[in-house]
Amino acid sequence: MKIVQILPCLAVGDAIGNDTLALHKMFLEENYISEVYAPVINKKLVNEQIHRLHKMPSLGPEDVCLFHSSTGSGMLDLISSLRCKKIMIYHNITPSHYFRDYSPLAEVGALRGYQEVKKIIESRLFDYCIADSSLNRQCLLEMGFDSPIDVCPIMIPFEDYAATPDPQTLRIYGDQQIVNWVFVGRIAPNKKQEDIISAFYYYHNFMNPRSRLVLVGNPGGMEIYQHRLKDYAAELGLTDSIIFTGHIRFNEILAWYRLADAFVCMSEHEGFCVPLLEAMYFNVPIFAYASSAIPETLGSSGVLLDSKDPVTCAKIIHQALSHPDEIKKIVAGQTRRLKDFQYDSVKDRFLSLLRPYLQE
Repeated sequence: MKIVQILPCLAVGDAIGNDTLALHKMFLEENYISEVYAPVINKKLVNEQIHRLHKMPSLGPEDVCLFHSSTGSGMLDLISSLRCKKIMIYHNITPSHYFRDYSPLAEVGALRGYQEVKKIIESRLFDYCIADSSLNRQCLLEMGFDSPIDVCPIMIPFEDYAATPDPQTLRIYGDQQIVNWVFVGRIAPNKKQEDIISAFYYYHNFMNPRSRLVLVGNPGGMEIYQHRLKDYAAELGLTDSIIFTGHIRFNEILAWYRLADAFVCMSEHEGFCVPLLEAMYFNVPIFAYASSAIPETLGSSGVLLDSKDPVTCAKIIHQALSHPDEIKKIVAGQTRRLKDFQYDSVKDRFLSLLRPYLQE
């Protein structure tokens, strides 16, 4: 018996790609034969167990195929032809309207993703589904998915975050007495980086001029959106106070988490939102707009923002950052919440859900 994972794209630093690789590592640790296939793979990841899709072998009834659904894949004919146990891992699909003015390719990918899910439901293509949040499960139920669905969070090997942060980033920015607002996430319209910029404008101009906003994320495919963000920052006179890092190395991301005084998230669509857990790991107080899966991932931790009014958000963040005892309480709550996502706990949960399908 072998376990095969397939997905549209396996990229470095992508949350779904990272989840795929973590599951792959887990299966190997458990002495299963594990392989990963995708039509597009970062060349750094290709090895004897990770291949491009055209190399995928035929599978037998005892084998298991895990399909990661997050956008249009064009894989349904292939999946239909497989004669094995089929399980979908559902990460949710960003609504296409967010991409309409910025990327026709991303808009089409999202539309095709929803069309694929509808076809999956109509054809009953999968025996079972694991959603990585209750929100994602509910979305499938509302679309009519009638195969069993369970919830298991994304698997995150937190030991990776113990790596040494980039010393140059720490050296350049670490000695300045400046409050750093940080958001980590790809530059994309659903992430609503413009709303972070709006709140930061009021914080920087009327509450703490010794402050900086750092938007950590890859703009690949969303260059038009990033240009508009930079133009907006310039209109507000914030060009010198906002850093767009672009695609950076993992140790540079770690450095920015180390330097962060506040993690600020205004995203309107998240199926899970891994950076929230990363901020918890680094003891960075979280201020996040209460949308999509964000309240579920935070649980009772962090600070949920019910409004996007920039003045209100700036005041809430300033109030917290001005009182060290309040920050300690926020971080303590996040530390408690992070225990629910520890690697061993998620591993045990995932394997317990999958075990009936792993029995030959």
